[in-house]
Amino acid sequence: MMGGLLARAGMMLGLLLLPSAVPSATPKEEPAEPVALLPVLDRAKVRAPDLLTEFRGGIAVALLRERGWRALPEREVEEILERLEARPPFKPKAIARVGDELGVARIVVPVLLRAGVKGKPPYGFAEAEVYLYEAPSWALRAKARASAKTTPKAGFKGERRAILAEALRLCGERVASELVKTVSLVGRVYASTEEEFLLGLGRADGLRSGAEVEVLRNGKVVARGKVYSPGLRDSYAKVTWLAEGERIERGLSVRVVYNPPPSPPVRPKKRIARERKWLRWLMWGLLAYIAYRVFVKRERAPAVRAAQIEASASTSTIPADGQSTALIRATVYDEMRNPVPDGTPVTFRTDKGTLSPCRSRGGWASSVTVRTLGGVAEALLKSPTEPGVATVRIEAPGAPPSYTRVEFASPGAIEVTATPNTLPADGVSQAVILAMVKTAEGSAVRDLTRVEFSTTLGTITPASYTSGGVAQAILTAPTRPGTATVTARWGSSSASTTVEFTSGPPGKISLSVSPLETVADGRSKVTLTATVSDAMGNLVQDGTIVTFSSTLGQLLSTSATTQNGSASVQLLAPTIPGIAIITASSGKAKATATVSFLPGPPRRVEITLDPPSLVADGTSTSRVVAKVSDEFGNPVQDGTTVTFSVDPQIATITPTATTTGGEAIATLRAGTTPGRVVITAKAGDASGQVTLVISGTTAARVELTTDKASLPADGQSTCALRAYAVDSEGNPLGDGTPVSFRIVSGPGSIRDADLALKNGEARATYVAGLDPGTVILEVEITGVVARTTVELLPLPASSISLAVEPNPVRIEGTGPAAGTASATVRAMVRDQRGRPVADGTIVEFSTTLGTVTSAVRTKNGEAVASFVSSDAGTALITAKSGEAQAQITLTVLPGPAASVTARVEPPSIPADGNSYAVVEALVLDIAGNPVQDGTVVEFGDGQGNLGRTEPDANGGGNGTVTPKAATTGGVARAFIVSKNPDVQDPQDPNFVSKPGTATVYIRVPQDQPDPLPDSPSPVQTVVVQVQFVSKQPAIINVTVEPANIRGLDVAGATAKVTAMVYDEYHTPVPDGTAVYFTATRGMIRGNGPTVGGVATSYTTGGIATATIYSDGEGLGDPSFNGWVQITVVSGKAIKTGWVIFSGPADETESYLHPTSVEIPSVNGKAVITVVAKDENGNPVVDGTIVHAATEVGTLDATEKGTVGGVATFTIMTSTDPANPTPTGTYHAYFSIERGRGMLPLQLPPVEIRVVD
Repeated sequence: MMGGLLARAGMMLGLLLLPSAVPSATPKEEPAEPVALLPVLDRAKVRAPDLLTEFRGGIAVALLRERGWRALPEREVEEILERLEARPPFKPKAIARVGDELGVARIVVPVLLRAGVKGKPPYGFAEAEVYLYEAPSWALRAKARASAKTTPKAGFKGERRAILAEALRLCGERVASELVKTVSLVGRVYASTEEEFLLGLGRADGLRSGAEVEVLRNGKVVARGKVYSPGLRDSYAKVTWLAEGERIERGLSVRVVYNPPPSPPVRPKKRIARERKWLRWLMWGLLAYIAYRVFVKRERAPAVRAAQIEASASTSTIPADGQSTALIRATVYDEMRNPVPDGTPVTFRTDKGTLSPCRSRGGWASSVTVRTLGGVAEALLKSPTEPGVATVRIEAPGAPPSYTRVEFASPGAIEVTATPNTLPADGVSQAVILAMVKTAEGSAVRDLTRVEFSTTLGTITPASYTSGGVAQAILTAPTRPGTATVTARWGSSSASTTVEFTSGPPGKISLSVSPLETVADGRSKVTLTATVSDAMGNLVQDGTIVTFSSTLGQLLSTSATTQNGSASVQLLAPTIPGIAIITASSGKAKATATVSFLPGPPRRVEITLDPPSLVADGTSTSRVVAKVSDEFGNPVQDGTTVTFSVDPQIATITPTATTTGGEAIATLRAGTTPGRVVITAKAGDASGQVTLVISGTTAARVELTTDKASLPADGQSTCALRAYAVDSEGNPLGDGTPVSFRIVSGPGSIRDADLALKNGEARATYVAGLDPGTVILEVEITGVVARTTVELLPLPASSISLAVEPNPVRIEGTGPAAGTASATVRAMVRDQRGRPVADGTIVEFSTTLGTVTSAVRTKNGEAVASFVSSDAGTALITAKSGEAQAQITLTVLPGPAASVTARVEPPSIPADGNSYAVVEALVLDIAGNPVQDGTVVEFGDGQGNLGRTEPDANGGGNGTVTPKAATTGGVARAFIVSKNPDVQDPQDPNFVSKPGTATVYIRVPQDQPDPLPDSPSPVQTVVVQVQFVSKQPAIINVTVEPANIRGLDVAGATAKVTAMVYDEYHTPVPDGTAVYFTATRGMIRGNGPTVGGVATSYTTGGIATATIYSDGEGLGDPSFNGWVQITVVSGKAIKTGWVIFSGPADETESYLHPTSVEIPSVNGKAVITVVAKDENGNPVVDGTIVHAATEVGTLDATEKGTVGGVATFTIMTSTDPANPTPTGTYHAYFSIERGRGMLPLQLPPVEIRVVD
């Protein structure tokens, strides 16, 4: 047992002495590729930004040194994080957004796990992890973990922060180095089962147990695994995840995601002591083992014996070139299927070629013995120079031998192809490299023949195995353009192909302008050059379109195409100075620059003076401003020199000044001599002039003017006063000369008066007084006086008050004014201050009835007009003066009765004691106006007996009449009844009047009750007659057409009522027989008068008609069932009729029949009846439209009108037996129009079943 322990210890030491198997880092490519390094997730709670910066800086240095990844500036990353409101720990969505915003392909997320300073002397320690995420999916690509410890600082007396900073920086470099190494570990699947697979990275990969790997198909992850048995070149991994529907196949790509650290992280003090103790025991064991080997010279077999050997070869075929090798692996198990103990001897024998152990130095022989490690023994088989097949026999104590074969083929030709042969240089895109390997005889090599690949640009699968003579490798694009030469090598045979890596789409633009500034003259040109590169910094391909825009100037071309990465256009200068913002864009890339356009040279000078005149006092000054502009009116550049001069030199001026904002300012000082001077300002070739007056101090002439000659005397109106004064030379008097305005006579006031002259003038405002008249105004300047006048006018009318006498007024019945009414209209007109307007002010009168004086002039503010009218009614009289207006109403009453006319309807009535005729007496005054309501009219027999008719000579016509009636609208109504006035008992045989002529005398009494006027003279009596006929109405037949009208919700719908009236012998009654109609709802009218809702019609040929009108107020009325009763009476005969006031179709009352039918598919018919009723259950009016539609067959009509509230439709199926209607269940749809803006009533669908 001691020997086995020593053997294991020796093997462990031997492994420690082996050279490192970790591959060197991939050399960085130029230019450096940008990568986003996010802020540190501080789980160690260091909480010191400067220390975390040290840790982050160590990561950045290692990434750049070992992979060529340049970390973006920390501030740039933080600005994006602040804008996106992202903070550690970062979620996948946040990482993706940050990457897209920064435009990088990779993001590194550092996590500080532990850190601190311990011990005496002190040492620093740190442990960290980093995570790498890659575009476009932003999934986790790789992660790494590492720790660091500084050398103890003996005698250290400084700050412990320095020790911790060193540890953090060292830890950052180590963890980034581990990440780079992990990313570089890529390879292929050599073999697989459902639970595990064999992978190879093509070199001493340095994989450790527990390493996490991903299997990819066409760049997509299909499986994940964990390495449990790492080898020198090949390793075994257990499947931990497999995508649904996928399987791991030989040749799929493999990449390492996580390779555990080679040693544990920073260890505690007790653990360090314990490890040192075990190290001492290990050294003693090693010495004992060496002694044992030297003196015993052999090793005992392990207690556990081998039972089974599994043999495999790394390749099935190698070239017979005397140099190529294949790895022969033997996995040895005991009887329990466990790996045999380490150190178990395994013997490899070959009948062709030579063998050599893998893990120890030794020569080549036909037989070698190798000891197991982890149950595995490996040997290398070297090919001879002759073709053939080598059989390798593998033996282990206690186990039956195992065999594997390797073919030695004559080196032949290799054909290499790349698909595609052009890729973008984005570091992600891939091409498939196929190598077809053939022997010298031209046949394909055996499957699992190992082929090695290399490339001059990008990265490629280092080795692959053939299948059908073809080996496949994946070439990944670099980040810079170029041409890659891809070589496939099998033994001494090799072949190459090329793959072109082109730049990607535009990712960045550098924009330059030349020159940076120029003159804004509309002619100068600026060259704009955009250099476009992709996301990796490579110049884009020629012909890439770049679009330009500018906020100023005119682009001669808005787009250009690149050549050698650059595109140029020219910008024509504007005519307005300013800074132009230039934008160049291509794809998603954009850049901006600025160009300054400066003003041109001076071309125009404008001079302004303040004040524009001076007094010749030797001290007055004026501010002279010269505005200098270029040819386009733009202010010249600041600092432009302007020269000033004055002529004649009776004044002095600043000789030169420089512009600011295009203006140069000088000061001119007056001398003591009056006169005019010309001021000249000159800038470059441009100049300008202006004249300034230097006036004397005493006025020679003064003028006073006003802008208005007259004003209303309202105390508010104003006019402007202007005083102008000149000296003896005719020049305006100097500024500052005192001025005095005043009113000589008249009302009003002066305000806002200037106290001194300016430019020879002064201004003031005169405010009108309240009294009309002439106002004299005066101004005095240096003792010289000038005057003017303003006329104050009376104010216009502001209000009018009206009065009419008399009111009301009656039309005269006698005298010269007979037939007319007269009144006096008085208008009192006042101004806005309540005073009577000036005499002679015109007032205009108008009236809506009669006539009135049209225009009258006022006197003492009053205008008097005369009103005359022969028409009775209400007159609206209007008075208007200027803007003032007033109205008043005058009532004109009709005069006393002057004439009467009468008519009677019907001219004959039955002598039955009930029938009546209506007498209407129209009473007019002398002007033809209906007399005033209430005028009394008497009806009698002409003998002074009121209320009786005058019978004829035979005593017939002895009826009764209304004795007195008062007029309404000039008409008095009375009723003549065929009833004997002397008999009151209806049962008396003499109660009924005798047939004959009844005469009625109509008289208007001269004396009328107050306040009605009495007639000045008697009014002539008029007579009417009515025939009392003996044929009595006995039978009445009534018809109503139509019997149903839309009257529930429609007003004015009509139906005609016809009454056929017969006597007792069924003979039509005489023409003119009165027939009376009444209705329980609505309104009924005949061809005669209607009194109290009773309509009268007169027969013609025994027939009388009337019309009933609907009121449209019955919808929703629960007390009304829609039936209207019409009662017809004539004499003693009476009859009733009916009419329906119907409404729209109601959903609860309307229905279909039947609701479902079954018809044959050929010659089938179904009749559907639609019953449309209103809310009362009454049929809707005839002609109401019903719409129909069906899903199957045909309809006899798509719409019909109802009759009696019913409409029927026929649905028919096919009549062709060869083409029957398809069987199944269908539906037919029906709707009823409701009118008046209501939607049609949709009835439930009818189910139609079509059967064979």
